[in-house]
Amino acid sequence: MNSPLWELQQAIYTRLDGDLSEAVYDFMPPTPSKPYVFMEDEDANAIEDKGGGLWVVNSRLTLFSDQEDSEELKTLCDSVVTSMSSGVTISGSWVKVRQEQLPLMRTFRAQTVDGTQGRAAEITYQFLIQESS
Repeated sequence: MNSPLWELQQAIYTRLDGDLSEAVYDFMPPTPSKPYVFMEDEDANAIEDKGGGLWVVNSRLTLFSDQEDSEELKTLCDSVVTSMSSGVTISGSWVKVRQEQLPLMRTFRAQTVDGTQGRAAEITYQFLIQESS
């Protein structure tokens, strides 16, 4: 049984990178351009299904701003939610059955690996994905 993680990661990256003016990373460079969106991680659970592989996947994005106030970060949150609201298109042998339109979101103070202090947000989306072949 294959997992849909690679195809989903590509679909999310393509959507955000095409829609946002901020940097989108799926691997953090030593000195990231700020503000940015980082494709943090996914967790996937396979569900037994007669029609083939069916997966519930949670994909977490971490957003970071080095501005003292939260305006830049919350504007970036709005941009991500707007971008993702039109959904993602998964290529390959997978099809998106459902994408939760209302993500789980939280904001907090953070520090990056380069020592930059700022504000961050985590946005988690849930997908139901089925193998199409």
